[in-house]
Amino acid sequence: MDKPIVEDCLPPDGFSGCVSVSVLIHAAPDKLYDLVTDIENLSAFWPDYEFRRDGTGTLEPNTLYYSRQKGQRQWVPYSVEVLEPNRRMVGEMVGGDRFFERLRYEHTFTASGSGVLSQEKVVYRLRYGILGRIADRLIVRGITKKQVLGAHLRLKQKAEADKARGDREA
Repeated sequence: MDKPIVEDCLPPDGFSGCVSVSVLIHAAPDKLYDLVTDIENLSAFWPDYEFRRDGTGTLEPNTLYYSRQKGQRQWVPYSVEVLEPNRRMVGEMVGGDRFFERLRYEHTFTASGSGVLSQEKVVYRLRYGILGRIADRLIVRGITKKQVLGAHLRLKQKAEADKARGDREA
């Protein structure tokens, strides 16, 4: 499964949209986990966004970090709900966003043959009632798929390049 899989999924109660992305990455699970839990790395995978947290370094359970699209004023807080080293990270938006009423993601790392299957499921509910549901079908779902896939492909590129560099140095 070297080709990424991007698909709609069934949203749980309280959410209206669900997007799932799976990418096989030829790197160790601990490397991927370290990359995605270090706040300093996140802009490399999500280049249209800025990230900050109170303090520096790696994300921890029950801590807040903040994200905003570049050029925007508003920082949106996210809570790190679950961190299982080298296996899973779950976070949820806990503050207001112009478009999303709720947003939650679960990022998992599963050993698979010669690498790790990096999977992310993003579930959300848009504001604006029926207009939000129409916008989801026409625009938002496609943009969300593109952004999550892009982040995973950039993670893959970074992790595999670091692995190749480490293999050459060994």
